[in-house]
Amino acid sequence: SGLGFREYDKRATVYSVDLDDRFQAMRLSWQKKLNALIAVTSDDELKTDLRILADKIDLEIAEHMASRSVGSIPFFEASKTLYYSIFGLLNEQNTADRKAAAVDRFQLYVRGSGGPRGPRPMTVAMRAITEAKMKAYSKKKFRLFPSEAEVKDYLEKSPKVVAGLQALLQRSGRPVGDWEADLKAFEIQIKTYDNWVRTAILPLARKDFRMPKELYDLSLRNSGLTDPGETVASIARDEFKKNIELYREMAAAIARREKLAESSPKAVLQFLKRNIESNPEKIRARYEQANRDLSAEIRRRDLVTLPKEPLRIRLADEAESASQPVPHLDTPSLIGNKGERPEFVVPVGSKDKLAFDDFSYAASAKSLTAHEGRPGHDLQFSAIIDRGVSIIRANYAFNSVNVEGWALYAEWLMEPSMSEDEKMGLMASRMMRNARMFLDPELQLGKITPTEAKRVITEDIGMSPQWADLELRRYMWDSPGQAPSYYYGYLKLRKIREQTQSRLGKDFAERCFHDAILDVGLVPLGILGEKMQTLQCSKR
Repeated sequence: SGLGFREYDKRATVYSVDLDDRFQAMRLSWQKKLNALIAVTSDDELKTDLRILADKIDLEIAEHMASRSVGSIPFFEASKTLYYSIFGLLNEQNTADRKAAAVDRFQLYVRGSGGPRGPRPMTVAMRAITEAKMKAYSKKKFRLFPSEAEVKDYLEKSPKVVAGLQALLQRSGRPVGDWEADLKAFEIQIKTYDNWVRTAILPLARKDFRMPKELYDLSLRNSGLTDPGETVASIARDEFKKNIELYREMAAAIARREKLAESSPKAVLQFLKRNIESNPEKIRARYEQANRDLSAEIRRRDLVTLPKEPLRIRLADEAESASQPVPHLDTPSLIGNKGERPEFVVPVGSKDKLAFDDFSYAASAKSLTAHEGRPGHDLQFSAIIDRGVSIIRANYAFNSVNVEGWALYAEWLMEPSMSEDEKMGLMASRMMRNARMFLDPELQLGKITPTEAKRVITEDIGMSPQWADLELRRYMWDSPGQAPSYYYGYLKLRKIREQTQSRLGKDFAERCFHDAILDVGLVPLGILGEKMQTLQCSKR
């Protein structure tokens, strides 16, 4: 449904005890089929797609086997799962029938969506899966329960998520009578489920947030990294040593210009943050102006072909801002797209009070717009919509390295078109992505403590303590292995560019190179590098 197959809009996942094993059986069957197909396929583009799908299935098979090996106990964040399952249907660009389908899906999760034992509410089915795994692994010497911090975080936020469901369902356009009784039923169900989590799961939750190394390395692979954690951290540390010196020099130059008492990056960022805007319409105007400036520079420097459709910038409401307080891009359906476009979503805080101030000051607007808008994420996904993409690439080629790496590369590409203050805002962002690449693996490998990691973020880079806390939860339990992907992908793209530039010499052209990347679509960067080896720009 999220991809655009609208016949699934009114349907829901059937959570059943055997679901994981059924998926594994399907993967093993497809693994054989794909290996056979790859062996007889001569078409390069089709073979690329088959390789992408085969690699994805190989990884999922390995993850399943590793989870069984360590006795991993699944933990479902039930309220959040349901909220985001219907949230995707209620995008303001969606047609009325898609929005209305959110209520049908909600009802299935509340009333039950089938299964071998008949309809069971989602919360009951999720609990049954967890209890079945606990029983199946009861004789193991060790069972891997979720971390205590993760469980506590879920229990703290679950009531807030449930409280936002009513406003979410109202967006469906359906009469209140269609969903009011189900909402009341779900409120009872989730209280029962959360009480079970509090009494049955929390006491068994592990105190140590670290994942077993085999699971962590698979998590890195799932985000698109091809190196183990130790290698990733080592590369990042070397980069950080070089970048921190440049960062300090930039800060010192601004401090001299402004006659500041302190010249550290932290002090200079605090100076730049004096220009924070909290008025929603003025926030929108700031990013719209940043987009106009960047688009003009992209055309002037002939960097890449821009979409004909304008960039959509949307301000999040209070509930959405509380749930996702970081600026981001919402992507539309890639299959069967009916004109929906990506949306650059900007949180505005609650009653003019910002959760943190790391992306709300004027000097950060251009780097943020370059990352989330153009030539970053929006351009990448707009190109997929405008130029077309195979179903396999739309579904399986996406990973954080090829997506976030491109967005960080986009910031670097626009750096020459920025002012001294804007370059400082960009460098703060780059330093954060660089630090992620060693903080995440070093925390998971036990080579650094959360306190030490927070010091790097707040003192060396100068980000706020509130932002540092969000970063730490990301590394420890929200999505271990994902955060290193930004800078890792950026380095890979820079390398591909250098190799292409060296091969083409005077024939290398920025727009030719960047358009070629967008023409290929979302593919692993190893495959992208192979395709760029035959790129010719002189004829374009």
